[in-house]
Parts: sequence; C-alpha cells; structure tokens
Amino acid sequence: MRTIAAEVRLALRGWIRTPSVTLAATTSIALGVTSVTVAFSLVTAVLFRPLPGTDTPGLIRVQGDATREPVLVISHPEFVALKDDSGVFETLTAERVNSLAIAIDGQALSVGVAVVSRDYFDVLGVTLPLGPGFALDARSLRDPVVVISHDLWQAVLGGDPGVLGRTIQARGMEFVIVGVAAPEFTGAFPGFRTSAWFPLDFLVDVLPDDGDPLRIDDRFLNALGTLSAGLDEGEAHARLASLARRLSAQPDFGADRTFQIVSAGGVHPSLEPVVAVIFNALLLLSFTVLLITCANVAGLLLARAEARQGEMTSRVALGARRSQLVRQHLVESTVLGLMGVVPSIVLSTWVMQVLSAARPIPGMSVGLTVSLDGPMLLFSASVGVGAAMVFGILPAVAGSRSDLGTNRRRGSRGEVGKSWAHRLLVAVQLSVTAVLLVGAGLMIRSLDRMAFLDPGFGRDEVLTAEADLSGVDAETRRAFWARAAEAATGVPGVTSASLGQFVHLGDRADQMLVEAGDGAPDAAPLGPVNYSIIERDLLALLGIPIVAGRPFGVGLLAADPDEVLINRVLADRLWPDQDPVGRILRMGDRDGVRTGHVVGVVETVNYRRLNEAPTPFFYLPYRQWDRAKMVLHVKYDGNVDVVREGLSRRLRAIDRRTPITVRRMNDHRTVSVAVARLLRVVLSAAGLMGLIIAAVGVFGLVSYTTERRLRELAIRMAVGASGPRVRRGVILESLTSLGLALVFGIGLSLLVTPTLGTLLYGVSARDVPTLLMVTGAMGAVVVLASWLPARRATVTLNLAQFLRDS
Repeated sequence: MRTIAAEVRLALRGWIRTPSVTLAATTSIALGVTSVTVAFSLVTAVLFRPLPGTDTPGLIRVQGDATREPVLVISHPEFVALKDDSGVFETLTAERVNSLAIAIDGQALSVGVAVVSRDYFDVLGVTLPLGPGFALDARSLRDPVVVISHDLWQAVLGGDPGVLGRTIQARGMEFVIVGVAAPEFTGAFPGFRTSAWFPLDFLVDVLPDDGDPLRIDDRFLNALGTLSAGLDEGEAHARLASLARRLSAQPDFGADRTFQIVSAGGVHPSLEPVVAVIFNALLLLSFTVLLITCANVAGLLLARAEARQGEMTSRVALGARRSQLVRQHLVESTVLGLMGVVPSIVLSTWVMQVLSAARPIPGMSVGLTVSLDGPMLLFSASVGVGAAMVFGILPAVAGSRSDLGTNRRRGSRGEVGKSWAHRLLVAVQLSVTAVLLVGAGLMIRSLDRMAFLDPGFGRDEVLTAEADLSGVDAETRRAFWARAAEAATGVPGVTSASLGQFVHLGDRADQMLVEAGDGAPDAAPLGPVNYSIIERDLLALLGIPIVAGRPFGVGLLAADPDEVLINRVLADRLWPDQDPVGRILRMGDRDGVRTGHVVGVVETVNYRRLNEAPTPFFYLPYRQWDRAKMVLHVKYDGNVDVVREGLSRRLRAIDRRTPITVRRMNDHRTVSVAVARLLRVVLSAAGLMGLIIAAVGVFGLVSYTTERRLRELAIRMAVGASGPRVRRGVILESLTSLGLALVFGIGLSLLVTPTLGTLLYGVSARDVPTLLMVTGAMGAVVVLASWLPARRATVTLNLAQFLRDS
C-alpha cells in the first residue's frame, strides 16, 4: 500500500509538472465520458429502470397480439374479462394516454393526460401527497374529478396548498381536483409526460375520439398489474390462451388473437422500432466520441512518454525493473482517468437536467426524466479510468523501453522523439471527427433546404387557434366558432379568419376510403386518403388556388347534396384524362359511406411533411360535416406577439371554460420534421464534441511538444530563422496529420452517409459544399490549435537567456 501511495503521489506531481498535457487529457476524458454516460443513462431510463414513482414489485404489462397484425393494446371488454374472468391477475388497471387542451383559471394549456381506472394509483403503488384521489368513499362515480401532476401543481397553480377543490376545464366540463401525484411520477407510459389523470368513467367525455368502451374490437387501453400469488408465467399464458378461446366466440374479437405478459418497465412495445433506431444511433455516436477521446489521450500520453525517456533511463540505471516502469505509467493513467471523471460527473448531471426539461417535439407531451444514480456513477468512473488505462498501455510500454545511450542524450536535452505514432493517433481522431461533421453538415443543409421549401400555400403571418368542443352539441359548437371568427376579425392587425379541421404540416389528420362513385360497381377503393373539413374561404386565406370548377357554395345547407373539393393528384388517380368536376366521390369510414359531388379541383400542396411526394387529398365543407376538434386560421398583418395576445384575449372572453391554444402556423411544421431535427441535433452534438476533443488534443500535443523542443527552436532562431517561419513549420507538421485524416475521414463518410438518404432533402450524400465546409472548419481548428502554442513559444522566448540557461 505504501508503494502504491507513493506512486500515486509521484503521478500527481508528474501531472502538475505538465499542465498542457494534463489539461488536454482530462478535458478530453471528461467530454468523452459525458457522452457515453448520457447515452447510457437515456437507454437505462427507458429500457431497464422500473417505472419511476411506483412502488409495486413484479409489475407487468398486458398486451394483445394477433399473428397477422400486431395489436399492442386491448379493448375495454377485454380488460374487464382479463380482470374478472382470467384468474391470472392479483391486480389489474388500465389507462389511455393522449394530449388534451385544458384550462386553469382562464389559462389554456396543451398537456399529456391519461384516462385511468379508479384503482390506478393503488395498483401502481403511487403515493398522493395531497388528496384522496379516486377513492370511492370520497366521491360519487359520476363526479367529474381529476388528479394532477406535481409539475402542473407547481408550474400553473404555484404549489397552492388549497388546490383540492379547485377545478380545471376540459372539453366544456369542469373537473374537481382531488389529488396531486408524487413529484417523481410522470405516468406509466415511458417517454410520455402525464399532467392529469381522469377516471375511466369519463373516457367518452375526455377522449371521445379515442375508443368506444362497448366494442371488443376497439382497442385503445394499456393494462398493467400483478400476477396472482404463486402463478408462474407459463401457467399465466396458458390461462390467457384459454380466455382468448372463450372470447373468440364474440363477433369481431379475432380468431387468432392472444394475450401476452411483458415487464412493465422499459419502452412500450408500440414504440420499440422507433426507440431502437434512435438508441442504436445514440450509442454508436457516443462510442465514436469515446474513440476520439481514447485516441486523443493515447497520443498525448505517447508524446509525454517519449519526452520522459531520459527520466526512465536514469531510473533503469538506478536499478528499476521494466515492470516497475510500466506499473508507474499505468498508475499515472489511472490517476489521469479519475481526474477526468470528476468534471464529467458535473457535466453529465447538467446535461441530464437539460434533457429532462426538454420537449423534443413542440406541442406534444414527450420527454424523459433522466438522472445520474449510483450505478451510473460507477459506470462513468469505470469508463473514464478504463479508457485511460487501456489506451495508456502503449505509452507505458513505449516509455519503459530504455536505450541508455540514445535516450540519455535525448532526455538530457528534453527532446521529444521523432516517432509518428502519436501523430497517427491524432489523424485517427480527426478522421472519425470528419465523418461525424459530414453527417451533421448534410442534415443541417437538408433542413435548411426544407425550411425554404415552398409547401404550396402561405403559412407565414398565419395564427392558429385550436379548441376541442366534444362536450357540447353541434349547434353550440357552430355558434362558438362563429363568435370566435367574429372576435378574431375584430383584433387590430387581423385581415381574415376561417375554419379548418387540421393544420397543413401539422401533427393530425383523418383518412377515408374513397372511390369513383360513377365508375364500375366493383371498383376497388383508392384509400385511405387524407382529408380536411373547411370553411369555403380557408383556401383563399392560405393561397391554395382552385384550378377547375368552383369553391363550396355560399349558402350551402346540411340538407343539400354533399360537395367535395379534390386535389390534382386525386383527380388524376380517379379520373385520368377526364374532367372530374361534376363526378361522384364515394367516401367511407367506420361510420358508414357517403357520396359527394366534386365541385372543384385544387392545387396539390404539402399536407403532412415538407418533402412529401404529391399526395391525394380532398376537402369537405364545414356546413355539411361536423367535428368537435377544429382550428381557426387567422391571417394577420403586423407584430405577431401583439396580434397573438389580442387574439388570445378576445377568444378567452367568449368562454373561459373552453381551452383555446393560439400559436403561429409555422410552429406546427416542427412536428413534421421532428425526427430529422432530432438526428441533426445528435449528429451536430457528437460532431462538435469530437471537434472540440480533437482541437484540445492537437493544442495539448503541440503545446507539449513545442515546450520540449524549445532548445531546437531557440537554436534555429539563433542562426537566423524568423519567428513566423518557425511557427509555419510547427503548423505544417500538424497539417500533415490533418491531411491524412481528411483522406480517410471523408472517404469513410462517403461510404457511411448514404444511410441518411431517406432523411435528406435536396442534398446528396456526396454534397461537395458540405465536404468543403468540413475540410475548412477542421483546417481552421487545427491551424489555430497549432498556432497558439507555437506563437507563445516563439514570441515570449528570451533567446539569449534560454541559450545561456540550457
């Protein structure tokens, strides 16, 4: 122990004597370990940790499945049968999650909500610091009640201790707050932040479009619970198969349907394909950054080991064995790893706090709670120390070699050897960094092209006001929207207002099966085809031209024959080389089949994504079709913040119980490019971190080697070499590593980046401007990282004094 303690003290003194290498290496380790720690924390939080805030051991999730078409949720009749007739579960609860507009004290919010069975919190073991929750002895089954999250209580209600008994408004109803959930519980659906829980009795009131509780084939519920005592998984699946056979006698159940049991922790099965792609990319990029870090540290340690050959030779001359020298190098690497782990813990904690507060998709309640716990701290320390030790082996072996003649002469002069090993390691990290930067550059250029893409309609200077009026009758809804349009046009700066069911490039859409109604009787349907219900002047507000026929009739009544507007693509699909105006369109969904007369053809625009292929679409008149969810589109001219505030104030005055969300139309399109934006952020962060690590490594290496070469530089300047010439020589030596790196890095990127093809728009995977941009950026960073220490050495060097001293 005394020997190890002495070696640790010696290692600390050695790192203090070489501040440039120490700072560069510890910074590199901190950044590399942070990237891996954050990536693994995200994966662990989603895939392996039990549901946060729950306290029920053995919690499982029940899912339905069919061999031909997976159905990962269950219907309400199935839930009742599983709970009462299967003999499998000790406890079982159900939930349905979705986003919903609510209002508290007149403030409209779009939050994540869940409709749950009344034993939900008891089954999950979730504590309610305030209120009885859905206890049946406290409230009637028909009392509209709600439990809110701790975050909602603090952020909107200011942590009011008298919150119980206050109300929130949703879909025209008032729900009494009967509980506040624990701070750590944000819902049982990983990745979805729930802010309010409503009883399942109010499903049709809160989420009327999400499912019919009476239909066995209308599957919308997630089920969680615990198995009966003493029941193993094999017997449980056998009983579930028996229940499925009994239920198969009911119409619409499905002869091949079964039930499965999976762990409640981790990602929901429906999200597994998407999560797998994202997490695989995240882990790959984090390990790539760690590889850059390791190459950086190895290069720095190798250069330091070469410069210490004189010291090692002296120790050998005094009787030290080679194994002792290797051990000393490894102790130094371990100490260095620990020095890098400490700042990485602080940085990882900060990054995780930012990620926990982030909302990757605006307007949607998506996010994760990520934290750095004990096991992850141990993991971080192991990664940092392990990387430093493993990549310290080569410098340790190199530093333990001793040529008593050559090394003594070189060490006495404090020179660094002419080995190219550390320069090769620098080239490796720069080449990997080039691959990351090329990928990030392609995503950035693609999104920039997409941002300036013309969707075919005017979305600038348009505000949207969304409201859900499911809890009121159709006549009341129409009166509300008429008053809303009138109030909007009275706001200073507003030029026009009109109604539409969806926002183009937004996150919602409905579909119907369609076919030519005047074609062959057995004509196959074209659908499903997206559509929207609109007022007649919405197309004019958005600038979507009608290329044939006319708009909807001015005095159109519900009793009149249905009218339809179709786009060019749908017209060409159904009636190629014919005039579609006056034809009959058959439209069918689960509610039945209706026919409509085609009165006009409109130009094809982008409906769901900016880079989508031309897509069939049609419009239906609001006067003949009724929907609870509608969006008021408002065209304005002036300051957007002033108009938005005035519009919000006018709309709230109509009915404070109805939540209305006002935002710019441009904000909706962030959802349509969310995946591409997320990948751009991840690639850019990885590329930037790799570039910073590479720059730190180059700076540290050049600083250290320049310091060890001061005698050589002083002699060169003494015999007539100018400072700029000496600096150019130092920079050119670094640029040789960069040139090698760019050859391999860009070549590798040309092989890797085609995998981004489906996410790129208007940019080739071999985009020359991107390659030039990456080359220029890396060249500038390397030149700067080399010039600074070279300038410091040549400008601040007192030539005469140095030569006398040496």
